[in-house]
Amino acid sequence: MQEACKIEAEERARVAETSEQQRQMLAKLQEANALAKRGGLSIEKAREIVAQMVATSSGKEMRFHTVREWAAEWLAGKQGSTAASSISSYKRFINGFVAYVGPSADMSLDSLDESSVRGFRDSLREQKRLARTCNQAVKIIRIWLRAAVTQGFISRNPAASVPLLLETDSTERIPFNPSELASILKATKGAWKGAFLLGIYGGMRLRDAANLRWNAIDYKEGIIRFKPLKTARKKTEVLLPLHPALKKYLKTRPIPLDPTGFVFPELAGRPTGGKAGLSYEFIAIMEQAGVKRDRVKIEADGTRVVDGRHSFHSLRHSFTSMLAKGGVSEGLRMELAGHKTRDMARHYTHHELETLRAAVGTLPIF
Repeated sequence: MQEACKIEAEERARVAETSEQQRQMLAKLQEANALAKRGGLSIEKAREIVAQMVATSSGKEMRFHTVREWAAEWLAGKQGSTAASSISSYKRFINGFVAYVGPSADMSLDSLDESSVRGFRDSLREQKRLARTCNQAVKIIRIWLRAAVTQGFISRNPAASVPLLLETDSTERIPFNPSELASILKATKGAWKGAFLLGIYGGMRLRDAANLRWNAIDYKEGIIRFKPLKTARKKTEVLLPLHPALKKYLKTRPIPLDPTGFVFPELAGRPTGGKAGLSYEFIAIMEQAGVKRDRVKIEADGTRVVDGRHSFHSLRHSFTSMLAKGGVSEGLRMELAGHKTRDMARHYTHHELETLRAAVGTLPIF
């Protein structure tokens, strides 16, 4: 009898414990039912009730994200692990998407569907953005939502099924002719003059020129060693002999005590894209110099078509074009423009350096 009473007491305790948990679960179901009858069971309230039931059952808290919250959290997580230029693009398109969805940004992530992403893509297109830009936006949103799938916040990526646009509207970048280069150089001042010279005598991209540091310049060897930001993950390095005109200009710049300081602090760290970016600032310099941005071709039916476009990147085309006219081989042109992947540890021989210097020496002085 004593043993039977002991077993009964243990069973009563177990049932009592289970019943308390069951009562809590039932209370949540009744709360949901009451809200539903009054028409007040929103998605957010349903999530809250389910989260409480899971916590009661397993002791683990469920995490939910709104579109806006996940955008902020994901972008914050990119700091320190992603290039600044990429973060700038991520912010532009992710924040643009959040603004596009409007009030839905404060709803849960799984409220997003393919039409949300496709609509954002099409809205960019309606703003006369290039197909390449619209596709870049879709690709970034795919990456952002793929991370949410990986972490279990949503079950599928709604951006994955959004098709990319045909990129048939991209305009070819064309080189400047000598008179245009002379006009732009005359219109540039201060840091922009230096960035322009790095473009014309080194084929540097705008971000690389704007963010050049003093420790990359070796006056004794007469060279610039830098790692293009576009290929930073590949750890490539480009060696650029100093053209006399470029060296003469750099000697006029004040050198800071810190050798890692920027050569052009006025330009460093600024975004290149957008209406407040460096690219548009250079376009304004072009206009001041009287150099047209677009080369327009008139079709047989009288239609005006943009046949080519000038930008800072055109300096890179001008650089390689002038090297070609100077008789520099294609291999050396690629070497100087940084088109080849190079091991950082590679050491140049004296002969190789002289060959590169001779190639840069063929460039005219403006």
